[in-house]
Amino acid sequence: MVLVLAVFVFAVKRREQIRVGEGLWLIASALLMLRLGRFAPVFAMIAAPIAAKATPLLGDRPLRRPALAGVLAFCLFIGLVRIAISFPRVGMDQWMNRRPEVLAFPSAAADYVDRNITPRSGRLINEFNWGGYLAWRLGDRYKVFLDGRTQCYTPSFWAATYLGSKENATAVIARANADVAIVPIRGSRFRECLIDLGWKSVYKDDVAEVLTPGD
Repeated sequence: MVLVLAVFVFAVKRREQIRVGEGLWLIASALLMLRLGRFAPVFAMIAAPIAAKATPLLGDRPLRRPALAGVLAFCLFIGLVRIAISFPRVGMDQWMNRRPEVLAFPSAAADYVDRNITPRSGRLINEFNWGGYLAWRLGDRYKVFLDGRTQCYTPSFWAATYLGSKENATAVIARANADVAIVPIRGSRFRECLIDLGWKSVYKDDVAEVLTPGD
């Protein structure tokens, strides 16, 4: 927030260097970021060049000192080494599940669906935290029920699925006409709804469960 305010202060102070369009984009991106934090990268792409233009110029004399240049080069080298060390050396699914105590993804369940379920409607029931992963993993065969892009779904959809009663969620799931569901093994929001609709469990592991519609 301090950095955001600083950008606005310098932009106002040196507004003769900021074009009207740039100012409007800066205001709009700031409002979007304050509304949803995921717009921070959009704000950064707009605010960075404006800040570079509006902030006072800095002299390059300190950077010409060999000692400071050496320290900066050393920091850059350490950063590159850390990135190289942290770079995945295994498959993406295995790397994503490297810390299952924090957040585990249903990679084995997705493999089961990919191998054993034949798409008909091409729709998949899933829960909030796994929508992006399953869209990436099975997106060539299935359309996910929902994902973390909350602004892409209507308020009534969220009211029915996560903010309403189990009956509301069951009705929405029934209308989805999905082929398969992948839900968490613990704390699932939709499992009881699926069981009430006659869905059957066909696969289960420590992370996820796969259900399919009954006959």
